[in-house]
Amino acid sequence: MTLNPPRRGKRKPEYLQWLSALAQASNDKAALEVHLERGAVNLTDFAWARQLSNEGLLPLTQQPGFIQAGNNLLNAPVAACWQRKVLNTLATYHEQHQDEPGPGASACVVWRCQWKTMRWCCC
Repeated sequence: MTLNPPRRGKRKPEYLQWLSALAQASNDKAALEVHLERGAVNLTDFAWARQLSNEGLLPLTQQPGFIQAGNNLLNAPVAACWQRKVLNTLATYHEQHQDEPGPGASACVVWRCQWKTMRWCCC
């Protein structure tokens, strides 16, 4: 079950393949791994969809290579992809604004909003 389908692109082959992999997930661990392929997983939403208690969710999240940030979980490959994107974006910013030490708080808020909407890792 997916609780947060994309607003657009529901018929794209890569999304349909992901849905097929999710449908084939035979247990909670496999479903979590499929969800992690798309990006960060909101643990509250995942637990609700799979009808898991905190005690049932905890062993799933304590796997090598998983990174928990607040109520979200991601795997190392997605974290590395996002890190590359952030570093590339900052490098571009520094190339374009050589006289500034870095982006201001307002630019970071805009970036944060853009990152919230990003689900697929395309590195």
